[in-house]
Amino acid sequence: METLIGTLDPTPQHYAHHQHWSTEDLLTSQELAEALKISVRTPENWRLKGEGPPFIRVGKRRCLYRWRDVLEYLDARRFSSTSEEQAA
Repeated sequence: METLIGTLDPTPQHYAHHQHWSTEDLLTSQELAEALKISVRTPENWRLKGEGPPFIRVGKRRCLYRWRDVLEYLDARRFSSTSEEQAA
C-alpha cells in the first residue's frame, strides 16, 4: 500500500491559498482543522484523550503539528474496507 507521504501534495486543494507545506512545516490547530475539514475542537479533544497526531507544545497554550506527523497519522488510518478497519 502506498503511503500518503509519498503520494499527497502536502497542500490540501481546499486550502490552496496557504503556502505550500513541506513535511517539516508546523501547523496550528486551526490550520490542522481546516486541512482535515474537521472542527477546530477535534484537535483539542484528541490532545485531551491522547489521540490524533503527535503535537508540539510551545509555551503554555500553543500546540503545533508537524505536517509529516499528520500524514503519518492519516496513513495509519487508511483502510480498503470497513471489515479491514474493524480488524485493526
